[in-house]
Amino acid sequence: MCGRYQLIVDANQIQAHYSFIDNEFLIEPREEVYPSQKCPIITTEHTLIKANWGFDVDYSKKLIINARAETILEKDLFANNFEFHRCLIPASAFFEWKDKIKHRIEVSDRDVFVMAGVMNFTEGKPNFVVVTKAANQEMASIHDRMPVIFSDQEAYDYLHASRVMARKMLLSSDPSLSIHSEARAQMLTLF
Repeated sequence: MCGRYQLIVDANQIQAHYSFIDNEFLIEPREEVYPSQKCPIITTEHTLIKANWGFDVDYSKKLIINARAETILEKDLFANNFEFHRCLIPASAFFEWKDKIKHRIEVSDRDVFVMAGVMNFTEGKPNFVVVTKAANQEMASIHDRMPVIFSDQEAYDYLHASRVMARKMLLSSDPSLSIHSEARAQMLTLF
């Protein structure tokens, strides 16, 4: 699961990696991005837009914020959107927790990366979810899931590949990760 991420980059850094983006866009750096917030995403039209993180559905009290790569074509909520509304979510890190310890996970040697996403529209407003897959070896000790993260070239290909090829890309992506753990706060007792 990917429930929070960081975006400490500017539009120039994103443009340097993803030169296919057609528009200029002001990005506000965010230490932590939460579900339901408006965030920049890259669309199949090669534009950066702001969209709300999460799909609001009638059958759940919570927002749906992730889609599983393994079943994305089998779920009605995602299948049609995966066909026509794929997107990329720029990030500089994502977060996971284990044993109440927060871990910031970055892609090694990258100041910015993109996570695979799928969009939909509610009353004309764009929303997105982050696509996740089984954790790679580096991530497995913290969580059993991780976002699908693409290299620069894979990012462009994901937006334009056939549905079958795009799904294969979701399962084959395996970036090298750098994991940073916050120190556990220790309680002091006075006796």
